[in-house]
Amino acid sequence: MFGDPFEQVGWLAEQVRVTRRLNKESRQPACDRSKATRIMRLMENGEVDGKHWAQVCKQLHGNLKAEAMRSCLGQLASNSLNLSTLTDCADAKSIRNLLQQGDTGRPCHFCLGGPESRVHWCLECPAWQPAFVQVALTASAHLATGGNSLW
Repeated sequence: MFGDPFEQVGWLAEQVRVTRRLNKESRQPACDRSKATRIMRLMENGEVDGKHWAQVCKQLHGNLKAEAMRSCLGQLASNSLNLSTLTDCADAKSIRNLLQQGDTGRPCHFCLGGPESRVHWCLECPAWQPAFVQVALTASAHLATGGNSLW
């Protein structure tokens, strides 16, 4: 056995915890699975390298890191739930008041067909498609310049 035994035990304990969580998730219908376990499922399938993901998370800072985490959870910073929970924003109270007067279930404000969610905006909402392309381009530009250079 090479390396620090405490580190290896901690890594194994973390692996067991992730495996238990994914086993519990896999017994649920796909529509009821947590979005927070999406990265864990991708790691389990071999589509995401866990060590590289941890390095990327360590290198991201501030708003870029917050956006990456929101993306993993299937959220946008500009949805009404996130905007209304801000405590240091003067407009958050106005947004909460408007939401209380509106429909339940947070419907999409851009079209009549779906809920207010990143999945709907990315894949389903026809009114949001042109604007979302710019979001992806901006996030790509930040990610491209945020890491180490290859040359």
